[in-house]
Amino acid sequence: MISDILRDHGMGKGINGVDRKALIDIANAADTNQSVVKTIIINNLKAKDPTLAINASSTWADIIAAIPNLYIGKKWATGTVAIPGSSGTNNEVTVTGLGFVPKTIFAFNTGDATSSDVNIHCYTACPSYSNPIFTGWKKVDNWSVESNVIAQSTAPTTNSFKLRSTGVTGYTNYIRWFAIE
Repeated sequence: MISDILRDHGMGKGINGVDRKALIDIANAADTNQSVVKTIIINNLKAKDPTLAINASSTWADIIAAIPNLYIGKKWATGTVAIPGSSGTNNEVTVTGLGFVPKTIFAFNTGDATSSDVNIHCYTACPSYSNPIFTGWKKVDNWSVESNVIAQSTAPTTNSFKLRSTGVTGYTNYIRWFAIE
């Protein structure tokens, strides 16, 4: 009985025509199914973020590379820089690699890294209004221009911004910053 089944299916003779076709059909179905799954994934990702650089001809590698660029809301970043003070000099540090162009920047600076006594600075990019006073890169804090630690005279246009220590002597200026898209 088992020998009949094995003989009928080409035991010792290679795969028979019927089984060969069935195997090819299975392989083709798998390729079709992965294509359908890939299309569904691309469509769902594009529905979340139409700016993703993927389309129907994208490979799985293209899809994987696009996922970190998926926009799912406001992006933000935070960090701390220590800028050594020097008399009469404005020492600047450029914060880079944000992955977005910041529209609002908060900076909290102090001469003591453990102090809760900080100066607060904030700039934000305001949309266009009919009155130019309310349009552009605007300071939101009450500190004079000379004491600003956000060293941006215009809104950032890249994924970076500048911070500065303004003529501080004798200690390091610690700046904790938050940047929001």
